[in-house]
Amino acid sequence: MPDSLRITHPERVYWPAPESYPAISKRQLLEYVAALSAYLLPHLRDRPLTLRRFPTALSGKRYYQKHVEFSLPSFVDRALIFAEEHGTGGYHVICNNVETLLWLAQIGNLELDDIYPTEFRLATVADRLANVGDVWGDLLNRKNDLTAAAGTWNTLG
Repeated sequence: MPDSLRITHPERVYWPAPESYPAISKRQLLEYVAALSAYLLPHLRDRPLTLRRFPTALSGKRYYQKHVEFSLPSFVDRALIFAEEHGTGGYHVICNNVETLLWLAQIGNLELDDIYPTEFRLATVADRLANVGDVWGDLLNRKNDLTAAAGTWNTLG
């Protein structure tokens, strides 16, 4: 575990024991996440997450958290995402390192739910925005061919 990550309630049972299986504690969850981090991180890199938090385990309070408007540890990346349909924006967690992955488990985030498709990566947003006129022009010219328009969008990144 990273030195800068404070673990609270490692004995907390996140998954109660059914008849023939042992219970799973927060400590075991953190160990499991650490063991899988090399496989998980490439799929999470540069992708904004919506958190699904279960702070007191599966049987307790649970909620979705899109925006993280509180102080984050220094190793946690975040990105400001604007939601046009709501006319607002907020910061989303970006999981680019094992420390963030463990921090997410520590705060009771039991789902890694990325909000954008694989083709969307934050590293290419600036390039895509620089060419936004080309994208909108293509969308307007091909409004009945969404596949072609999406193909143009994907080639910009």
